[in-house]
Amino acid sequence: MGNKISTKLSRAILSVLLFASFCAQAQQDKFHLGGNERTETGPMLIWSGVAFGVAFILLLIFKLRYDKKKRAELKEQMKATAARHRTSQTRSTSSRTRGSAAS
Repeated sequence: MGNKISTKLSRAILSVLLFASFCAQAQQDKFHLGGNERTETGPMLIWSGVAFGVAFILLLIFKLRYDKKKRAELKEQMKATAARHRTSQTRSTSSRTRGSAAS
C-alpha cells in the first residue's frame, strides 16, 4: 500500500514539475526582451512559487490520508490485541476452575 502511495506521489510531483518547467520556458520566451533582468526572472519566480505551493499541498493531502489510514489500522490492531487478551484470560480462568473442580 505504501508503494502505491509513493508511486502516485512521484507521478504527481513529476507532472507538476513538468508543467512548471513548461510554463517557465513559455514565459521566458514570451517576456524575453533582451537583457531586462526583472522581466526575465519575474514570471519564472511566480511559476516556481505556484509549483512549490501545488507540490506542498499535494504532499500535505497525501500525508494526511496516509496518517488517517495508519491511525485506523492501529485502532483495529489495538482492538484485535485487546480481544485476544480477554479471551486468553477467560480461557486460563476457565481451565483453572475446571482443574480445581476435577480434583
